[in-house]
Amino acid sequence: MRDVRRRLRTLSVRRDADLDDRVLVRSFLGGQRSGLLDWSSPLITLNIYQSGLELRATFPWLMPARTWRIRYEEIGAVHWMGRPGPDSRLIMGPRVAKGVMITAWDGDWTIFWSLQRNAVLDTLSSCGLTIQPQPKRLTLFGPAA
Repeated sequence: MRDVRRRLRTLSVRRDADLDDRVLVRSFLGGQRSGLLDWSSPLITLNIYQSGLELRATFPWLMPARTWRIRYEEIGAVHWMGRPGPDSRLIMGPRVAKGVMITAWDGDWTIFWSLQRNAVLDTLSSCGLTIQPQPKRLTLFGPAA
């Protein structure tokens, strides 16, 4: 029961780290899963900075998604999700089944859905993050243990 309450709490949590340098490395369009909320592509933009990550609404006037910011030293794990395969040149598709799961040391997590998952993982790896070799599975209430 305690684990379910922690997962449901992520509906209202907004992670807001101070990304002081704001030097942009690369941006990607995609979707996001946070708790039980799921946004489709291209409603979310992932900005990768030299100091950390930011997921925000691509069109804030259209869809008021919460901004999720985290510094690299706060990240506990980065997993890939979905089937292995090449990236697509498209920015959106009928079904995006590839993603990158980012988990903070405190257990907070989010998933960035993207047809360019491999490029996202390569960029995160070049920023010093270790990508876990095994994919993560998703259940109704969040990532499987």
